[in-house]
Formats: sequence, structure tokens, C-alpha cells
Amino acid sequence: MNRVTARSLRSLLCATAVAVVLTSNAAAASPVASGPGGPGGDLPLTTAQRQNVANKEALGRQEQAHPGSVARGTASGPAQPAACAQLAVDGTVSHPAACFQAWGFLYTYPRRQIKSYYCGVATVQVISNYSWNMGSNQDRYSQQYISDAWTKTDANGQTTAWYEAVGLQGATAGSPRLPSNFTYYYKRETSGSAWDADLRTDISSFHMPMATSVAPKDPDSPYVLASWSSNTIPAQYGGHWIVLNGWDGVWDGTTGPGVSFDDSGVGAYGTAGSQSAYSMWQIINKANPNHAAGYVVW
Repeated sequence: MNRVTARSLRSLLCATAVAVVLTSNAAAASPVASGPGGPGGDLPLTTAQRQNVANKEALGRQEQAHPGSVARGTASGPAQPAACAQLAVDGTVSHPAACFQAWGFLYTYPRRQIKSYYCGVATVQVISNYSWNMGSNQDRYSQQYISDAWTKTDANGQTTAWYEAVGLQGATAGSPRLPSNFTYYYKRETSGSAWDADLRTDISSFHMPMATSVAPKDPDSPYVLASWSSNTIPAQYGGHWIVLNGWDGVWDGTTGPGVSFDDSGVGAYGTAGSQSAYSMWQIINKANPNHAAGYVVW
């Protein structure tokens, strides 16, 4: 397949054809005001939201410099005892110091995207379902509603980081699990260490999942999203949104620490998977025509 431009990516976004349409019960809600602008512009925030973002950025950099100072648990020592896997606090698995190896996990449920370019929409749906404490077979908002109200994916043929942030702000607003001091915003992260610190901060400090754009099977990269490893899934240059819902071990530049994710593009009902944090950062940071490298909505 030849490299394509962003303008011709409509049929390639989010990769695979959609086979199953899940149940979707749209709930009535007033979308948050997204203000003027769009992809490439600054997303308007209230004064409180801007302070939330600044505080979260500071926490992420603190966690990066001093692992474990923000995210609960420790970052060194032998492998955790099996008993530590039984510990859970408010839906987030978090080890005390006695368990040595730090990790965190949120119980999210994958969804299959109902259109070939709805990966960003499905990602918003998964995170909003978690935020609204929905059951494994329940949806707070349908994917069509999310696109129409917030992400404007049908109108644009894709979901940029700007609109993904708008979607997550809107679909989680007023939800019981959304912390009062937490605001979804987008950024182009600078390194794997900084991104991993953001993820640990999101999951273990705020108990909220992260959305990120990836190049899941780029022909120019040896790194592949684990759920796309089958030879039946062709390589391509299109971008893809996924949910990150867990971490196991602190970034050290090796393939030891891991992350977990939900992918809307593979499987009849979406797929839950995991892989090394190192390889995940490579596919996040891989530039492609749909997304600039390193974009996360955290």
C-alpha cells in the first residue's frame, strides 16, 4: 500500500471493517460547549479546567522524577507476591509498599466501533461507560450520539486529538467517577518516560483511563499493537485511538514494564490486551498522516 495523505484517509481510519453493532442506549445530556476552533487550535477551557490541567501536568512531572511519589506503590524490588493481585481499592488495583512492584488497573469494558472510522468515538464510549459506572453490557451514550454531539467524526471523517478531548470532556461531565479536579485535555508528549508517568498519574491518582492515538501496524515500524499481531490484519499507515487502562511497573526504557488497553478495531466486541510499555510508546510516538506523533488525551 502506498503512503497516503490525511485527506484520503477516511476509509483507512481505525483500520478494520466493523462486523457487529452493539447495543447503544443514548442518554439525554447537554454537550459541553467546545467553543471556536478545531483541529490544531487551542481547546477552550474554563479557569477551573485550566488549573486542573496545570495541576495534573505538575503531578505527572513529579511522578516522572520520583516514581511512586504520586502513583501509589513502589517502583523497585522483587516481583510482587501472588497475594498482591487480590488487592483492590475503589476499582484501582494498587500495591502497598510490601508488594514492591507498583501497578494499577481500571476495569473498563471494550466496545467494537460501529463504523470503520469510529475508533475515537468508541474510545470515548468506553471511557464514558467507566466514568458513569455502567455495566459490562451497558452504554451511557451510543457511538452515534457521541459523534453527533461532541467528536463530529462523521462530519470530519476522523477524530483528531482536539475533538477526542471535547468528546471525553462532554461524555464524562457530571459522572460519578469523574474527580472534581480532573479535566481531559490533549498533549503531544515528549518521551516514553513522561508519557508513562502521565498514565500512572491518571490511573492511580485520579482513577481515570487515558486515550491515545497509535500507529497500530505501520509498515515503517517493527512495533505492532498486540491486538493487531495476526497476519490476517494488514499493515497500513492509518491512525487509531485506543483506551489505556492499566500499568505494571515503572518505565525504565526496557520491555519489562507493561500496559493494558482496550481496542475497538479488533474482535466482535472489541479486544482487551496488554504489551510492554516500551513497545506501546513506539506506536504512540510513530508519526502517521492521521495524527501527529505522541498525542495522548489524558
